Amino acid sequence: MKTFRQELGALSEAMALEGYKERGFVLLGKNIAYHRVGELDMVVQKGSLIVFVEVRSRSSTVVHPFQTVGEAKLRRVARAAALFLRDLREEHRAKLTEIRFDLVGVVHNKEGCTVQWCESLELFPDPWESGIWL
Repeated sequence: MKTFRQELGALSEAMALEGYKERGFVLLGKNIAYHRVGELDMVVQKGSLIVFVEVRSRSSTVVHPFQTVGEAKLRRVARAAALFLRDLREEHRAKLTEIRFDLVGVVHNKEGCTVQWCESLELFPDPWESGIWL
């Protein structure tokens, strides 16, 4: 049985995915875990662009979801993204020319849900340029 927090997270991820699909993106994977490295909430693609998505949700407005993502989390996402790119088949990798990291924040409260998008986060190390996936 899922906890309230897990249910909230799953709902937030579904809302984020719907937003990407409406924009023409295709889902490549969800909740992809790399032992001792980190997890990718969602990976989507549109043409030659691949986007690694971190989804954060809150049930109150005391702390905004974007404020819950620290430097250590961003490093884990970047390392997991590097492993995801490394594991892609070569013919799929060859079609990718752009990489982007997005953060989606979802606030659930009595008034309903608010979804905010933060595109093109700057992450270090950048897995595209680091060569770790080659």
